[in-house]
Amino acid sequence: MCRKISDGPRIAIARDWRTVHVCPVKLALPCFLRWRITANLNCEGAQNALRDSIHQLLESPALISLAIALFLTNCITTFDTRIIQAKRGGTLPPDQANLPAWVSVLYILDWFFLGALLLLNWRVGLAVWALLFVLKVLPVLETIGNLMMSPFKNRG
Repeated sequence: MCRKISDGPRIAIARDWRTVHVCPVKLALPCFLRWRITANLNCEGAQNALRDSIHQLLESPALISLAIALFLTNCITTFDTRIIQAKRGGTLPPDQANLPAWVSVLYILDWFFLGALLLLNWRVGLAVWALLFVLKVLPVLETIGNLMMSPFKNRG
């Protein structure tokens, strides 16, 4: 279960409510490094926390549906935000039509889905939020939102 570091004192680390790992810890470290000793360095099971949270995401239908809904709403809202930014910046003419008015509801749903995802599993929620942030900085969400909203664009 754990790699043996020393025969010295042991620290019990709870991974979740079902399992508790007991890991040996070396105390011959400088004081400023002692607080950094975690189960991630000593236990094989805790080293795979990201893999476990991805596995939990793929096991739970509620998490899957919330993550997909968050991705879709984030695509549309990012595209709408980029259109507004382009109009303000002068890249698009100000008389070009906006997206339909019902898109504003998706901004609220976006926060609702993120909050629900964080409440169900905060690790998966933070991982999905970080992934969406990276995809928002890259033009991936904007491009997907453009493809999704192409039938609904007002041809003003």
